Amino acid sequence: PWSPKALRGGQGAQFVVPIEQGVDLPAWCAQFKGESLALALAEERSVFSSDLTGPLAFIVGNEGAGLSDDVRAAATATVQIPMPGKMESLNASAALAIAVFEAVRQRLV
Repeated sequence: PWSPKALRGGQGAQFVVPIEQGVDLPAWCAQFKGESLALALAEERSVFSSDLTGPLAFIVGNEGAGLSDDVRAAATATVQIPMPGKMESLNASAALAIAVFEAVRQRLV
């Protein structure tokens, strides 16, 4: 997140949003005082029907392997972004952007 291209693309968000790298995610989820939501496919709970107004951390895996079973189990809940028709999935950054937008939207209303 600190390369010149990433800083330019983040438009300063790196200095406002806490960034965690190289963390033991199951242990981190266990100590986090808010809700940790894993974004994944094939879940019944939609990110849009979730209360995203409190302390919150989104956990996103990569496009290939997704999240490990132990990370999914450690998360408070697993949610999905509903996709119309036979669309398979969004890439990780697009999914996170939609989830963060929904969290911001809920806090503004």
